[in-house]
Amino acid sequence: MKKLTKGKLERLSLLFGLPVALVSIASVVVPPAWSWLKGDYSKLDITLAYSDFDRMEVLVTNVGNRAAILTGLVLETAADKSPDMSLFNIPNGQRLIKASEQVLVNATNGLLIPASVAELSEVTDLPQKKCTVVVKYRQYNSKDETSKYAFDCYKVDRHAAGRIANLQRAGVDIPWPNYVIRVDGGIHIPNLELMEWAKRQPLTEAEASH
Repeated sequence: MKKLTKGKLERLSLLFGLPVALVSIASVVVPPAWSWLKGDYSKLDITLAYSDFDRMEVLVTNVGNRAAILTGLVLETAADKSPDMSLFNIPNGQRLIKASEQVLVNATNGLLIPASVAELSEVTDLPQKKCTVVVKYRQYNSKDETSKYAFDCYKVDRHAAGRIANLQRAGVDIPWPNYVIRVDGGIHIPNLELMEWAKRQPLTEAEASH
């Protein structure tokens, strides 16, 4: 077996060290180069973290490399002609989402809203439909974009939901058919009978004056 001289050892060290050096150089050079190829952009990914008939929590993640500004949050429910839409306000403190930042938006509008079937399975006889959470946002260059998340939901009659809210404000006792206790509080569960009951009720003074 031939002995390894000092010169050969140095050449072997250089040879074996070369791949490591190339990897180190690539790790420094490739990310900036990739960012240059992609360009600057904002992109929001969304998922539904929680959903019941009173509120939903939407997790919004900016996977882009520039900040984005939330401009709207809508819950669309599939209908025969055009989707029913529930609109939500976005708090000022949650409108700006920086690059790589996550924001949990707690959405409520004072009305009953469609709830996730996965969250409240088999607790109501309301019809099941497809719902879509739509987040509207503005890129750093002012271009308007949308991100969507679809899920199975229990459809709520919007007219009945408005009547129930007005009746509650007028102090009318609502005959809720079911009440589910959760760790963070209770959830009123509507059904078809309640929806029809609400629509049969006489107008409140506030409703009649408009």
